[in-house]
Amino acid sequence: MNLAETIKLLFPVPEVHAFIRKEGDQHCVKSHSGKSLGCYQTASGAKKRLKQVEYFKHVKADSFYGPDEGGMGPSEELGSPE
Repeated sequence: MNLAETIKLLFPVPEVHAFIRKEGDQHCVKSHSGKSLGCYQTASGAKKRLKQVEYFKHVKADSFYGPDEGGMGPSEELGSPE
């Protein structure tokens, strides 16, 4: 195995599941299935939304484990007193 293959195994690049498409005078964030995730007047607004979508996709997939798995339960997540 060469260095490039090793790096790909250790640090996989997440697949892009959303993109920005120009529609008329707006910049729209679309999912891979074509669902609209928001339209914005500026490209920078659409890029910000795309970053949010990618961030929350990874947060939901990577960071939450139920109380049985040693993660945060709902009361800890919301900061509620026990």
